[in-house]
Amino acid sequence: MPRISMSDPQLSALCRGFSLMLHAGISLADSAFLLAEDSDCSDLLKEMGKQLDMGCVLSEAMEQTGCFPGHVIGMVRIGEETGRLEESLFSLADFFEEREQIRRRMYSAIAYPSMLLFLMLIVIGVLLIKVLPVFDKVYASLGSRLTGIAGGLLELGQILQKLMPLLLVLLGIAVVTAIVLALCRPLREKCTALFSRRFGDRGVSKKYNNARFARALAMGLSSGLTLEETLQLATLMLSDTPEAAARCGSCATALEEGATLAEAMGKAELLDAASSRLLSVGLKGGNADRVMAKIADDLAEDASASLESTISKIEPAMVLTASLLVGAILLTVMLPLMNILSTLG
Repeated sequence: MPRISMSDPQLSALCRGFSLMLHAGISLADSAFLLAEDSDCSDLLKEMGKQLDMGCVLSEAMEQTGCFPGHVIGMVRIGEETGRLEESLFSLADFFEEREQIRRRMYSAIAYPSMLLFLMLIVIGVLLIKVLPVFDKVYASLGSRLTGIAGGLLELGQILQKLMPLLLVLLGIAVVTAIVLALCRPLREKCTALFSRRFGDRGVSKKYNNARFARALAMGLSSGLTLEETLQLATLMLSDTPEAAARCGSCATALEEGATLAEAMGKAELLDAASSRLLSVGLKGGNADRVMAKIADDLAEDASASLESTISKIEPAMVLTASLLVGAILLTVMLPLMNILSTLG
């Protein structure tokens, strides 16, 4: 069977399915075959079912397929060793489901402003290439020419018209690239990973990374891991964003130097002051996993609110900018024309 990389929705569905089957008392081997009946990964699940029938544990079956990320296999192995496999699988399912929701929010946040910007450029291009030459002919019939800003815009439109074949080719390449990325998941994931490595820990993305880290930490603590193992797991789950993983590493370093978990996360900019105090209370009361889950929820909600706020500011700003540009172009042409007509009148 060819080795494929599992998407977040597939990982979430498989982990949740195994967790529910275990809760119902069904063996892992039977669970794999049952899940294969209604899954787009049926071949993968059948192969895992055969391995489980031969006596392999779930983590070994996952590892032998070569399709599961290392942190998933590690989390499942820890669940097997601690006797909390069902809880580990359920936590993994929630983690990947939330990560997919975050990714979709980010895509939708980028898609609409990009489309709006594209339409703005088309409107401005039509004004420069088609409308301004008409006004230039009107001016010529009146014995004048477009000068100043209007003349510069007319020259820009003429340059764009000469470059139109090249612009159309570039537009075609962009459209084809967008279609290929939409249809080819491996290529899309590589592009997304490249973007995450370079720009994935800034602004709103940084807030989402903090929420992911808190979720991974809550998952590890609820699965019975030690604090050091939990931090290693959380760092591994953020390995797709090196800057975020580095901040996790600095948190672990601060812990080794004697800081408490709350202090270490505060120094690494993984928690704000209020969340750090809440975590300190949870650690003292022995409810660190529940408190961390609550903090993760709050961080995710805060990141979502920040994303929506950013979108709500981008859209009006782009519409206002487009309106001002179109209005400025028309005014630079219409005002001199009105002066000429008033003089002739």
